[in-house]
Amino acid sequence: MFNRTDRNRHFFFIFLLLTTTSLVAQVPLDSLERMYARTKYRQYIGKTEKELKALPKQDRPDLAVEQDYLRTLDPALGRPAPERLVAARAYADLLRAQEAVPGDANNAWVERGPSNVGGRTRALVWDPTSVAAGGNKVWAGGVTGGLWYNNDITNANSTWLSAGNSWDNIAISAMAFDPTNPLVAYVGTGEGWFAGSSRGAGVWKTTNGGQTWTQLASTVGFLYINDIVVRNEGGVGVPYIAVDASYYAGQWSPGYASYGLYRSFNGGTSWSQVSLPSNSFAISDLELDEENTLWAGTRRSPYSSTSGGQIMKSTNGTAWTVVYNQPTSISGGRTELAVSGSGTGLRVYAVFESSSAAYRMFRSNDKGATWTQVNLPVDADLGIGADFTRGQAWYDLIMQADPNNPDVVYAGGIDLFRSTNGGVSWTQISKWSNNNNLANLSCPWVHADQHAIAFRPGSSSSVLFGNDGGVFYSGNISTAATNSSAILPRNTGYNVTQFYSCAMNPGSGSNNYLAGAQDNGTQRYTSAGMNATTDVIGGDGAFCFIDQTNANYQIGSYVYNNYYRSTNGGASFGQTILNDNNTGDFINAAGYDSKTNMLYTARTATTIYRVAGIETTPTTPTAVTVTNMSSLTTHLKVSPYAPTGTTTLYLGTETGEVLRVPNAHTGSTATGTVLASNLASGSVSCRRRRLAAVV
Repeated sequence: MFNRTDRNRHFFFIFLLLTTTSLVAQVPLDSLERMYARTKYRQYIGKTEKELKALPKQDRPDLAVEQDYLRTLDPALGRPAPERLVAARAYADLLRAQEAVPGDANNAWVERGPSNVGGRTRALVWDPTSVAAGGNKVWAGGVTGGLWYNNDITNANSTWLSAGNSWDNIAISAMAFDPTNPLVAYVGTGEGWFAGSSRGAGVWKTTNGGQTWTQLASTVGFLYINDIVVRNEGGVGVPYIAVDASYYAGQWSPGYASYGLYRSFNGGTSWSQVSLPSNSFAISDLELDEENTLWAGTRRSPYSSTSGGQIMKSTNGTAWTVVYNQPTSISGGRTELAVSGSGTGLRVYAVFESSSAAYRMFRSNDKGATWTQVNLPVDADLGIGADFTRGQAWYDLIMQADPNNPDVVYAGGIDLFRSTNGGVSWTQISKWSNNNNLANLSCPWVHADQHAIAFRPGSSSSVLFGNDGGVFYSGNISTAATNSSAILPRNTGYNVTQFYSCAMNPGSGSNNYLAGAQDNGTQRYTSAGMNATTDVIGGDGAFCFIDQTNANYQIGSYVYNNYYRSTNGGASFGQTILNDNNTGDFINAAGYDSKTNMLYTARTATTIYRVAGIETTPTTPTAVTVTNMSSLTTHLKVSPYAPTGTTTLYLGTETGEVLRVPNAHTGSTATGTVLASNLASGSVSCRRRRLAAVV
């Protein structure tokens, strides 16, 4: 049984994995955002080409989501069962009433940040009331982090504030203000585009400039909202929402009947589905030009194998005309649009995805009557090259045109690009690292995977960028190609980072922790309170450990079987102790024995890895065959009761097996005793109390 101390530590361990939205505190800054950028640069200095190619890359959230789905499904239902959360919360409340546990009134959670690291952001908008008064208030939404606002995005010391920590859903995907009433805004939830990070619960609305928000009951079945625009129609602000679908919880959701483009003429009380030329496609992007014409780009429907790649427009919101169709031979077809100008100066840009790559880009100078193919940006990074999205155009693909000069257009994939001649040629204006050719560029470091671009209304200089690293700001974007400070992070207090795993320093009162984050590496905590962290390992952070007898020795990891050792308390992770991209899971299960100083990780259906000598000289990884194990390990736990100098492992697998493996510390074969099998055919994800498996 856990004693109370163990139990509290266990709850705290879980807490670090959560993205919270409370107790955002002002943090003293000393050019913190610039320091964070320089830290990213330093990861790539002095490395050979071979070493650079092996560096962790920032990508593939879909693999983690797929893995999580499989790990949490109820085998009897064939899907996860989120509807049980209500009962689970009620049970947690009952436990709190019976004994003191972390999170109750006398032992409240304290947010630890990070205060300087963001997370995947798709929704960005300038507050119209603030802009009209000369201010710089902006809004941003994390895909699993909720809605936030910053009262002065131009000020590096201005802290993000949560718009509320009691929303029923925090998967923010889109936001738009009403042009007829700047106090009215709509927020869409649920991340589509097959990213599948989290399911939404419709649309939230404010009528008082964001002081309070209400979920629109008419939208609770809209679970994935790709975009929102609000159009002035006869003095009435009419919202349009692009409702997508995804296979989740054992069903296509939302149902086919509630999938498509919707509009409301009564402020969201009710919605009508817009009849489109074809319902075989999902709407991936909505744009409203200066002449009040609506433009829509499509992608492949999740219900159909028919490719997308279609552009439509409407001058009244109800009658739509197809103005461009990509060849049916393309696969996928996500379409991203950008519009600017009016009359003969109106420019419409479109970039298409095919087979996950950026495929073609077009421009129209005559309101969609004809289209001219222009050039795609080419990334200087040799590992990215001609496809500036690096095979992720279904995920990170964005365009926006200068509101004052329609021939100036910006595009984002992994990095950001600018064209001043309507897409004929491009200049790279950001880099995600100093990898190979990128080191020769003078442009700023900006986190990889671009999802949103938002110009300050009326400005060609002030612009926001949303990506997997949060929010970035430029006050002089035209200089970015040669000015490394032209774009800077703006993530102070923007606590939307998605964590997979964490580890605690055993020292009493220590503030040293490690936490593995989605696309934000392994973050190292060293200070009390809401504090800044250091990214000590790049890419996606996964399982991490701090030796519980000598905290100088720490382990962090990247995806699959890539593990790194620190001998100086996590200040640096200079040694790779396991390097295998072909075994294990995307976010790979691992366990660590602080008594024998051995690391154990999932490898194949019949084997695990063991690395010894963590406090001396790490050994070459040993592939240990575990008898009686027949599927990949999804949880490893070291028994605290094993005889001195030995390791007894408890393994849970993806097919519901629980095995006890004594003497796992030696040999290339270990005997696994099956304690339980086919536990409801579920995936074992953790252990609680007396090493019991929880599925």
